[in-house]
Amino acid sequence: TTGSNNVVIGSNTGSTIATSSNNILIADGAGTERIRVDSTGKVGIGTTTPSSAMDINGAFTLRGMAAPAVSSAGQGVIYFDTSANTFKASQNGSAYTNLVGGSGTVTNVTASAPLSVATGTTTPAISIAKATTSTDGYLSSTDWNTFNSKQGTALSAGNILVGNAGGVATAVTPSSDVSMTNAGAFTVAKLQNRTVASTAPTLGTYLKWNNTLSQWEPTALPSCAGASQSMHYTSVTDAWTCDTLSVSGATGILPVANGGTGQSTYAVGDLLYASTTSALTRLPASTSGTVLTSNGAGAAPSWQAAGGGGAVTNTDVTAATYNVTNTTSGIYYTYNGTTAGVFNLPALSGLVNGWQVTIARQVAQMVTITPSGADAFPGGDTTLELQGLNYSSVTLTKLGSKWVLTNKTEDCIVGHSCWTTDATGGMKSLFAGSYNGHQYFTTPGGCATNVETPTCAGGTDSLTLAWATAAPESNTSIQAPPNAVDGQAQSAALATYATTNAAKYCENLVYAGYSDWYLPARLELNLLYQNSPVIGGFSHTSSYWSSTEYSTTGAWFFNFNLGYVNNFTKTAAVYVRCVRRF
Repeated sequence: TTGSNNVVIGSNTGSTIATSSNNILIADGAGTERIRVDSTGKVGIGTTTPSSAMDINGAFTLRGMAAPAVSSAGQGVIYFDTSANTFKASQNGSAYTNLVGGSGTVTNVTASAPLSVATGTTTPAISIAKATTSTDGYLSSTDWNTFNSKQGTALSAGNILVGNAGGVATAVTPSSDVSMTNAGAFTVAKLQNRTVASTAPTLGTYLKWNNTLSQWEPTALPSCAGASQSMHYTSVTDAWTCDTLSVSGATGILPVANGGTGQSTYAVGDLLYASTTSALTRLPASTSGTVLTSNGAGAAPSWQAAGGGGAVTNTDVTAATYNVTNTTSGIYYTYNGTTAGVFNLPALSGLVNGWQVTIARQVAQMVTITPSGADAFPGGDTTLELQGLNYSSVTLTKLGSKWVLTNKTEDCIVGHSCWTTDATGGMKSLFAGSYNGHQYFTTPGGCATNVETPTCAGGTDSLTLAWATAAPESNTSIQAPPNAVDGQAQSAALATYATTNAAKYCENLVYAGYSDWYLPARLELNLLYQNSPVIGGFSHTSSYWSSTEYSTTGAWFFNFNLGYVNNFTKTAAVYVRCVRRF
């Protein structure tokens, strides 16, 4: 062996200390080691490798004894007091105290929020307040009952908690217009349960409903030229249009050329009239009872004494033909005949200025009013018809050398002539309806092809013309900007070009005694389409030109088959129907 200088008490343990030196061992009779003092002086009981001065592997018992002397300074003594049946200890020369179950004195207590200490010395008072919205604290029984068992620990992926009708939080999956991932990201897939297209929107787009695909789609707005333009939407064409705005000369007194009056002061009762084609003049108020009188074309109006005088009286008429006398102004004639009636007016030359007569129907019979000799109604009409399903009336006033219609309650019927018969009695323009403050008329269908004074037989239209046949009109923008609402001036401007055949035809047309026909604008053409079943004569398998330009090479037309507007090349031959209005 390599061990030496070992002391063994008890049975031989040679095999145990064969490699150990300077040890003291105590063994039992069987040679089992019980106590060892190793070479460093450490004592081990139940262990062969003590790690401290006294290393006991297992429990040990202390027997009762009388109290030994207290410990020396820097030392400690522990013993079991049999009289008190407790361990006692002395440390650093102090008296013995109970090691287990002893008592002591509190000298200082501190605490952190939400705990608080009222007296932190030998008798501390420790407390905790009830929690508030901003301060930690204890949970009251009321709060406990409110929150206890309201939320389980399990919630399925993609679910959220929603209070049900009973006030209980319930797990639901977002549905209908939105969906949600298990990361909490929401996606709006619908609006009002209608699909939203997956196309990503870009700057300047808006959400628009596509009725064909039944979905909402990002849609781009047109790019207007600059800050001087505004944008408006037209439902008939389902399109946005850029319009140029221009404001100038809007300081001080606004001149007539800029839409003003050129006047700076007025008196109560003053009137304005056009003294030239580019100026307005103030007509001062006159004395009581005078009437405003026209002195003919090119002359300024003036105040004059009222003619005729007397109270307004009513005359019942049943005769089919009645001659209106000139003895009294202001008579109200009521027709109650059983057949169509005719009222013949007196000559204007024999009447005082301001003379008036009112003619009304009280039956559903047409009444024709005829002027005397060469006298005529506004627009050159040589007869005036009161007709329709409802009663109607009209007041006629002499102003200068012409009749003026006032207080007219005419019930025109779409597709009928409505007081527009010419002197020959055979040619009539048809009432087409009301739009934008105007009454519109059109020709019957089946007008003779490309004849400027045609006979319209009332059949289906056959006239087709190009919007423009050659350059520069056919490949250059000639309207700035195009007008979709009012085609009267637009058509006249188009007709000044060499090859704008459709507009030229309407501008040169003379029909039913009128020469103020024109090619309707896009929305005026829509009025004809809406009333086309009653007006008649339209080709419902084809399209009709408007006077509204679309681009350098195209113009707007109206499809009378499907009822929509679109654009087509200017050189195409398309149907034409002219209108007039007042």
